[in-house]
Amino acid sequence: MPRYDFDQIIDRRQTDSIKWRTHGPDVLPLFAADMDFPSPVQITEALQTRVGERFYGYPVESEPLRELLAQHLAARCGWTVAPEAIVFLPRIAEGLSISCHTVGSAGDGVLVPTPLYGLLDLMTAAGFATQQVPLCGDGSGQCTFDLDRLEAAITPRTRLFFLCNPHNPVGRVYTRAELEPVADLCLRKELTICSDDVYSDLVYPPSGYLPIASLDGQIADRTITLLGPGKTYNIAGLRCAMAVIPNANLRKQFVGVMSGLGAEVNVLGYAGALAAYRFG
Repeated sequence: MPRYDFDQIIDRRQTDSIKWRTHGPDVLPLFAADMDFPSPVQITEALQTRVGERFYGYPVESEPLRELLAQHLAARCGWTVAPEAIVFLPRIAEGLSISCHTVGSAGDGVLVPTPLYGLLDLMTAAGFATQQVPLCGDGSGQCTFDLDRLEAAITPRTRLFFLCNPHNPVGRVYTRAELEPVADLCLRKELTICSDDVYSDLVYPPSGYLPIASLDGQIADRTITLLGPGKTYNIAGLRCAMAVIPNANLRKQFVGVMSGLGAEVNVLGYAGALAAYRFG
């Protein structure tokens, strides 16, 4: 495997990077999902091979990628996922909007622990009310869920609970002891869970990533888990993400909404994601 020099400074100011072209030369931008070291060489080689085929029409969905992601989740966190439970989509952002419209309609509520980076405006743009509940301190300097306030914020029109695990921006990797009461609350209140787990591969010991959908079958049936290789492998611009939806009826509804939006992954997105999970 090649070695990477993470200390190498690469001047990207004259590239097409939004991060480096938005501000003046006196600003060092800290921008989401855009790291300043190259993506792995295996991904570059896979993209070059795909470009060399010279046909860039509409692609079929990548069954090898489904298999690889299922294997990755089993090895990474012991979560057994059937490949057919995986739905491909361009970005986590689209996955959130689709999740909202899958379980509700404009004016319905999304229960959201805050702070939350970048996604609140998407829920509002989709026509949904954000029922925001701040995280609270757990006595040891860590942020965690305020269960009483979460329950009190639920209204008859609350349809979705939005979880970010690992959490952006506070960096928490939630434990089983924290996730189980939240899952029980969602079961009691009949809320669907949309869990943004895109940072799940960027977890440092002693923390361990635990998908809320892996707690038990009842929770899995109510959960849409969003993840993908964009953050981990610095390939967010290739636009390939996934939703894991074990419940076949919920998955059918999600796919129906997505089809109406034309949210499809492009040929290079599939090629890059496949290389990421194959060699990562």
